[in-house]
Amino acid sequence: GKLTQALGITGALYGVDLCGDRLFLEEPERPPGPIGRSRRINVEYAGLWADKPWRFFERGNRFVSVAPRE
Repeated sequence: GKLTQALGITGALYGVDLCGDRLFLEEPERPPGPIGRSRRINVEYAGLWADKPWRFFERGNRFVSVAPRE
């Protein structure tokens, strides 16, 4: 999905130990861009919670799957 694309994770890492030293997370080399907030996507089943602005994303990031309406 978009998250694994953004992190550069491919099928070559399938089965890699998440507690090992091949795949790990660290602080980015650049500061994050402005953070946006919007309602969640495709969660109409959540009733009253569906419209809560609980989706956070980096504005302008090419890996954001659905650009929110401003």
